[in-house]
Amino acid sequence: MKSFNLFPMVIAASIGLVSSSPILEARAAQLEIVHQFPNFTWIENMAVRSNGEILGTDISGSQIYLVDPHRTQTDPPVIAQFANGTRIAGIVEVQEDVFYVPSVQGDVYHFKFLPNATVVWESDATRKDLKSRFAKLLKFQRLPVKGARVEFGVNGVHVANSVLYFINTDLGVLGKVPISVDGILTGSPVNISTSVPAADDFAMDSSGNFWVTENVRNTLVRVSPDGLVQTIAGGSNSSDLFGPVAAVFGRGIHHHNTLYISTDGLSVSGSGVSLTTNGKVVAIDTKGW
Repeated sequence: MKSFNLFPMVIAASIGLVSSSPILEARAAQLEIVHQFPNFTWIENMAVRSNGEILGTDISGSQIYLVDPHRTQTDPPVIAQFANGTRIAGIVEVQEDVFYVPSVQGDVYHFKFLPNATVVWESDATRKDLKSRFAKLLKFQRLPVKGARVEFGVNGVHVANSVLYFINTDLGVLGKVPISVDGILTGSPVNISTSVPAADDFAMDSSGNFWVTENVRNTLVRVSPDGLVQTIAGGSNSSDLFGPVAAVFGRGIHHHNTLYISTDGLSVSGSGVSLTTNGKVVAIDTKGW
């Protein structure tokens, strides 16, 4: 598999075609709690299986949950428990019920991670034995950059119809760039919106809208294909979405309009000490928006 470097893309996107990103009047969506997790549970990312179940990666607890959105009163089982200090980040389905999951070693609350400890795991959810579903696929050997500060550049990434869409958290940019089937850039990056501050992740609906989580702003916004931004839920002074991290749409004829959002639930003291990370998964019916 060929790879490509995202850094030139980020630089080019920051100086490329810039959308005026007008802000529309906010609307208040009805949030439904799918599951509220206990303290120190940070659901960093999600993937939805073909049967509608949600796989949620707990970056703070080194585990992966299986959440059934139809059984909201049932505690989700842990389908994979990793060694202490293993930080489970993203998750993506590469074929029916087969998922790739990256992990690092370190302290997520201070963003201090060990070198030469990044691993990609393969999960085969078709196996009957839950404990045997995860196997190590790749291990990366790369030294950290000396003196580098913690930066959040390209974060959420999705591909649709030979176009790579991406979020740049530091720049507050939602952009896109055409790519080949091998992941090679075939054109120049373009900014869809420059008005998504603290953007973390996003999901795309069938109409081409982007549903973007703005993490430290506790906000979910919708960005239209032409860059119009509208607040859908939460807000800087709201606790409805405390640290929204990931967004993903449900699957199936009855759930493809349901947007699931996970949160880190992170609150800190005045000195920067983490007090809580009681994350949750909530749902929004996007039909008619």
